[in-house]
Amino acid sequence: MLHPPTAHLAMALALAVLLAACGRSQPGAPDAGTASGCGTTCTIGEAECLGDQPRTCIDDGAGCGAWGPQGRCPTDAPFCSSGVCEAKCSDECLTVGDRRCHGAGFQICGNQDSDPCLEWSTVVSCGSDEVCRATDAECVESCGGAACACATGETTPCAAVGECTGGVRQCVAGEFGACQWQVGPKPEICDGLDNDCNGIADDPSLLAPPNCALQSGVCAGATQRCGGSAGWLACTGSVYLAHAATYQVTETSCDSLDNDCDGQTDEPSQCCTPSCLACGASDGCGGICQTGSCSGNLTCDQGVCVVAPNPTWQTTAPITTKALHGIWGASASNIWVVGDGGTLLHYNGAQWSSVLSGTVQDLRDVWGSGPNDVWAVGGTTETVIIHYNGAQWTTTTLALGAAVANAVWGTSPTNVFVAGGSGTFGYISRYNGVTWSSSHAQTSSRFMDIGGASGSDVWAVDLFAASHFDGSSWGGGVTFTSTLMRAVWIGASNNGWAIGDTFALQHFDGTSWQQVASPLGGSNDFGLAVWGRAANDVWAVGSATGHRSIIHFDGAGWQLVGPTINAGFYGVWGASATNVWVVGSSGTILHYAP
Repeated sequence: MLHPPTAHLAMALALAVLLAACGRSQPGAPDAGTASGCGTTCTIGEAECLGDQPRTCIDDGAGCGAWGPQGRCPTDAPFCSSGVCEAKCSDECLTVGDRRCHGAGFQICGNQDSDPCLEWSTVVSCGSDEVCRATDAECVESCGGAACACATGETTPCAAVGECTGGVRQCVAGEFGACQWQVGPKPEICDGLDNDCNGIADDPSLLAPPNCALQSGVCAGATQRCGGSAGWLACTGSVYLAHAATYQVTETSCDSLDNDCDGQTDEPSQCCTPSCLACGASDGCGGICQTGSCSGNLTCDQGVCVVAPNPTWQTTAPITTKALHGIWGASASNIWVVGDGGTLLHYNGAQWSSVLSGTVQDLRDVWGSGPNDVWAVGGTTETVIIHYNGAQWTTTTLALGAAVANAVWGTSPTNVFVAGGSGTFGYISRYNGVTWSSSHAQTSSRFMDIGGASGSDVWAVDLFAASHFDGSSWGGGVTFTSTLMRAVWIGASNNGWAIGDTFALQHFDGTSWQQVASPLGGSNDFGLAVWGRAANDVWAVGSATGHRSIIHFDGAGWQLVGPTINAGFYGVWGASATNVWVVGSSGTILHYAP
């Protein structure tokens, strides 16, 4: 039966009112009956008002949405709001001029009909190459279907970095590009400023230090130090000593070296072995002691006791982003650091450099008996041991399944211990100068660290206990009363420290281990390494809430020290009380020095 046009209209209106009565639709909400790829402007079941007349999105017969005809609200509910007829008008939006994204365009809040309430306008479509940006409901360029970060031609200022100022970033292809500076950058020079604007003033990796005045003998290759605003500093005796431990202002050693760097070797002809205990005193060979002790807060510089500058924590420019776990030095100018992915770093007294380790497995600890006998251990899937003989590194693996090495320590090139494990299996292997052999094993926990006062007084800690080696066998099995332990340092037969979770501290007095007060103790605080130079100079580091996780023992108690930076610390070692290094996450290297 054919219906006249007026009947068609009435049926469509009835259908629209029926759909609207089911509840207000959320504009743009998906509908289970909407077919994909329709390219429609509405979702089936969605309702809206045009003036005070409702209309509803209906199925066009092909599964796609199409707006039906406008209806009229009844006299007892004459106001249309969000597609529904109501007895009273109600605001659909809050403030005239507010905008919101909807579909492929936006709507504006205002009085769109004859009643006094506010409504959203009909959708204003964005351009074919635009999308509506949710933050401000503006049509902006499309970047892969999402709003571009910026519009072509738009600029934004850059915050000043170092000596670079007045910079702006240009919007290119929807993103702000690199900063274009009005002033800077310039090549880095030694002047106390960040000339190249990389965030590091006097960046040592970009400076080429000039040679010191003395270049003969042991002084060959010695370079000047950058003094900030003072520029390059003339080399003093301490600089030459840092470059070569055998340097002497007046040569007295018979060692076939040009110690005073004057182009002559072993003069005068009558040589002797100097003895220096006090700074500035006679060395017994006709010279003056360039090193030695000073009274009070003084330090020895070229044979003169001078006021020692206060040491501070300084962040070294990183040369890797790998986590650094272990550190050990033969001297202040010969330091080794190991880390994840086979990372191996060396410090020569002036700068850090990366060295090929021969492995890509994680390295956890490093120790040496001298500059020509250095061991590093670790592993990701097996125990890996690398050794340095003064000329090159060589690699060894131990057949221990999935067990990896956590620590290395020894007393000589022919007495070296490696400790580690996996899960509840722990092992200790010993090197006699020729081969590695099993020294101890257990099935209670893996070993975390090892250290000792001598070859017959060695302690190894696992997560729960400490084991002691008396030179012939392992025993002890001391159970810790605090939480999990992770590191140990033994300074003497009657002085040792262990540290672990919550920064819990255990002290060994020669008879027993006892827990002592720690300045840290949160559930998210973890002590990971401990090292000491003397009974009244012990350092411990780890990871702690608030990112301040270096503590120091001065003989009387432990104090929280060090900077507050977002890093975990995994290793600590020092050449003196005022020359201490800390390494940790993301290639972090801290130096405590004047």
